[in-house]
Amino acid sequence: RAAAARLPARARPAQKHLAVLEAAGGRASAAGGRYAPQSATVQGILHDMYNSFTTNLETLTHEEGTAHRNYEAVMANWQSELALLQDSVSKKEQIKAETETILADATQGYADSEAQLKADVDFFDVTKASCLSKTDDWSARKALRVEELDGISQALTILSSDAAKDLFAKAIQPGFATLLQEAASRGSAAPFKRAREELQAHAGRGRSLRLAALAASMASGGRLGDVGHFDQVIQAIDTLLATLDTEEAADTRKVDDCKNQTQAIDLEVQDLEWQIKKNGANIQKLQSVVAANEAEKTAAVAELESVEKEINESKAMRADENGRYLQGKSDDEQAIVLLKQARTALSQYFSNHSIDLGAALLQEGAASANASERPPEAALSGAGQRRGESKGVVSLLSMIIEDLEAEISRAQGTEATSQLDHEKSLAASEALAKHLREKIVNLNDAIAVRGGEISDEEKLKGENEKDLLNQEQTKSTIKPTCDWYITHQEERRQKRAVEVEGLRRAKEYLSGMAQPAMVQVPPAGAGDGSLSSISFSSVSFLQRRR
Repeated sequence: RAAAARLPARARPAQKHLAVLEAAGGRASAAGGRYAPQSATVQGILHDMYNSFTTNLETLTHEEGTAHRNYEAVMANWQSELALLQDSVSKKEQIKAETETILADATQGYADSEAQLKADVDFFDVTKASCLSKTDDWSARKALRVEELDGISQALTILSSDAAKDLFAKAIQPGFATLLQEAASRGSAAPFKRAREELQAHAGRGRSLRLAALAASMASGGRLGDVGHFDQVIQAIDTLLATLDTEEAADTRKVDDCKNQTQAIDLEVQDLEWQIKKNGANIQKLQSVVAANEAEKTAAVAELESVEKEINESKAMRADENGRYLQGKSDDEQAIVLLKQARTALSQYFSNHSIDLGAALLQEGAASANASERPPEAALSGAGQRRGESKGVVSLLSMIIEDLEAEISRAQGTEATSQLDHEKSLAASEALAKHLREKIVNLNDAIAVRGGEISDEEKLKGENEKDLLNQEQTKSTIKPTCDWYITHQEERRQKRAVEVEGLRRAKEYLSGMAQPAMVQVPPAGAGDGSLSSISFSSVSFLQRRR
C-alpha cells in the first residue's frame, strides 16, 4: 500500500487490487515465509492497470483532439473576423482617400464654378442684349410682313373680283387644242434617230457636253453612227448613267461633308470664342485682384512707413526726455551737494563752539520805542549772539535740500512711468510694423501667384486665339468650294436629271420601246404591193396590240 501510494494518481491501482495484494502478502506471512506464486493475480492486476492506462490515454487523447479542434475553430473565426476588419479598414481608408480627393476636387470645382458663374453671367448679359435686339428686329419684320400680306390680300381681292374675271375672260382667249398625231416614225432607223434626237434635245436643255458627245458619236459617220451598233450605244448609255449616279452620290457626299465640316468648325469657333471670352474675363478678374492687392500693398507700405516714423520719433522723444531727466537729476544732485557744503560750513562754527542753535525760525522781540534814547552799551556781544539768524539760514538750506531730494524722487517715478509707457507703445508699434511687413510679404506672394496665373491665362488665351485663327483659315479655305457645291447642288441635280431622262428615253427607243403612236402611217414608198409586208407593231387609235 505504501508503494502504491507513491504512484501517480491516475496510475494507482483500485482498492480491490490493493486488497488482493494485501491478502497475498498475509498468506505469504502465514505460510512461514514460503514462496507462493501469485503470477495470475499479478497479471490480472497488471492487465487491469493496462486497461485503465489505455482508457485514460484514449480519454486524454480525445479531450486533446477536441480542445485542438475548438482552438482551431476559434482561431479560424478570429482570423476571419480579423480579415474582415482589415478589409473594412482598408476600404474605409480608401473611401477616406477618395473622399479627400473628392473634397479637394469639389473645392477647386467650387472656385472654378464661381469663376464660371461670372463668365456665364457676362455671357448671359451679352446674349440677353442680342436677343432683345433680335426681338426688336423680328417685331419690325413682322409689322412689314403684315403690311406685305395686306398688299397681297388687296391684290387678290382686285384680281378675283367679278369685274376682273369678266375682263380676263374677254382679254385672254385659249389657243386651239387638238389630239391629232400627224406623223409616226417607222423602220429600223427610226429608234436610233429618235434616240439621237432625244440625246441632242436633252443635251441642249441640260447643256451637257457628254450627251452632245454621245449624240455626235451616233450621228452618220460617227463612231456609233451605224444602226447596227445598238448594243454599244446602250452600253455607253448605261456607263454614262452609272457615271451620273456616281456623280450624284459624290455631290451629295461632298455637300454633306461640307455641311458637317462647316458645322463642326462653327461649333469649334463658338467654343473657342467663348473660351477666349472666358480667358479675358479671368484675366480681368485676376488683374482686378492684383490691382486690389497692389493698392492694399501700397496702403500697407505707407502705413508701415508712418509706423516706423512714429517709432523713430517716439525713440527720439524718449531719448530727449531721458536726457533732460538725467541732466535735471545731475543738476539737482550737484545743487544738493553745494547746499549741504554751505549748510555744513555755516553750522561748523556753532558745532565747534558747542552752541545750540535752538528752535528754528524764532523771531526776536522788537526793540522798544525809546531804545534809541538809551545810551549805547559798551559791552561786546557773546559768541552765540547770531545763532538765531544762522539757525534760520541752516533751516532754509535744509528745506531746499529736502525739496530737491523730493523733486529727484518724483522725477525718478515720472521717468519710470514714462519709460514703461514708452516700452508698451514701442512694443505695440513694433508688433504693428511686424504685422505690416508680414502683410506686405503675403501680398507680394499673392501678387506673384496671381501674376503667374495671369501669364498662364494669357498663354491659354493666345493658344485659343491661334486655334480660332486656324479654324477661320480652314473655313475660309473650304468655303469657296463648299459654297459652290451647296449653291449649285440643285442646279447640277436638275441638269443631271435632264441627262438621265434623255439617256433613259434614248435607251427606251433603242430597246424597241418607242412611244405608242395615235396614228398609223405607212412607211416610205408603200404601195398596194407592199401591204403584205407592213408590220403593225405600233398601236393606232383604234387598234389593239397583237
